Amino acid sequence: MPYLDLSDQGDITNEQFEKISELKHLRSIDLNGCTFQPEGLDYLSPLPQLDNINFGNLAKLSIEHLQRLKRFETLNQFTLSRFKIERKHC
Repeated sequence: MPYLDLSDQGDITNEQFEKISELKHLRSIDLNGCTFQPEGLDYLSPLPQLDNINFGNLAKLSIEHLQRLKRFETLNQFTLSRFKIERKHC
């Protein structure tokens, strides 16, 4: 299963994230419209092929939780209401 669409499914529990972590071929997951504890993302971090996550709203997530998702290449979001993005010049 390369893609899992959970958009608008309501609450996603840590137990459900643990089950999702068994999908070793998962490449993309849509969590838009879902609510979950940020710690649930820890279950996704070991997935070897996961490189695209659609959160929809990142207001409740911290940078710490996102940094644990080392493999993802694409981050889709609609709202970054609590984040300030700073650009550093080298």
